[in-house]
Amino acid sequence: MRKKNNKWSSLACCFVLATGYAAAANEAENLVENPGFEVVHPYTVPEKLKDLFVASEIPDNWGPNPNNPTKLVIVSDAEASHGGSNSVKIEPIDSESKATSALAYSTRFKVLAGDKYSLSVWAKGEGKLILMCYAFEPQDVAIPAIGGDRYRAISSTEWAEQKIEFTIPEGVESVAPAFHIQGIVTLDDVTFQRVAP
Repeated sequence: MRKKNNKWSSLACCFVLATGYAAAANEAENLVENPGFEVVHPYTVPEKLKDLFVASEIPDNWGPNPNNPTKLVIVSDAEASHGGSNSVKIEPIDSESKATSALAYSTRFKVLAGDKYSLSVWAKGEGKLILMCYAFEPQDVAIPAIGGDRYRAISSTEWAEQKIEFTIPEGVESVAPAFHIQGIVTLDDVTFQRVAP
């Protein structure tokens, strides 16, 4: 193993989404594990997802959204990455497609209404990117995603940090960071953390 008014719904957000939860802890602590995609493992796409997901390996703690056909490529090149040795290139399965691809964190974080969080990622490529969190009510009821409400244009071979801050609304019990992409965009060094009041 190598080292809303928002129109996006959390429904069936990620087929690797764990049933367990991670507790959101101290401010300024990066809550995601494997934020730089350094740990990856070989992956065989389930038969039912053959037309929706293409990948020979995926980073630990991350996976696709089956509602968004996605090709995921691990770029193992320390000189090309923002930090460490790996980055993740996300692109549509069909090169001519205008469809949205997605990458999501596979564990939900317990949250409290009124708490403020930030989500950031370093990105480069040619396309558009939106940062968000899939959101869930109690009993695992998916509701519209929170956080980002617009695409950001990505048009550079140089890394640039993209960041959002948002407050947890009433009724949300847990969230999972996610990125939706149009075009071909490479991601690295994710940070998800609670912001001090």
